[in-house]
Amino acid sequence: MPKQFSIQPLADLSDDSFPSQAEIKLPEGCTVECQQYSNHVYLLLHYSSSYKKLQSRSILFALEGDNIPDDYEYIGGVIANEASSSEIADEDDDSDEIIDIPADAETFYKLLTMINVYISPELKSAAIEKRWSFLGDSNAPRN
Repeated sequence: MPKQFSIQPLADLSDDSFPSQAEIKLPEGCTVECQQYSNHVYLLLHYSSSYKKLQSRSILFALEGDNIPDDYEYIGGVIANEASSSEIADEDDDSDEIIDIPADAETFYKLLTMINVYISPELKSAAIEKRWSFLGDSNAPRN
């Protein structure tokens, strides 16, 4: 079967209402990977071009120490800078001011926040199970 891929926007880190969880619809059987470019978070989806239906799945953005359900799958990480780019964007574009990047590792990593991204499992299609027997119901009265 031929495969296809698509890119789906997920979140904007500079938005004040950054979610801790999101609901999305994805092609059944697809693989999902979370990527980041600047403050934009998006999903890469790889799926069979002959998929039959979309499934609703949950995306969970987890910080260090958060509880993650056992059946959720890790799909990527996002780095959110505590000294956000919104502070930089407010400055004049013509400014020659140099933004100091901390030289020591401890200070550098304290400015960054790692957000791990997880996805809920696909729901299994419920198979209709039909049972029958030549003997019929064993509790039925016999003549």
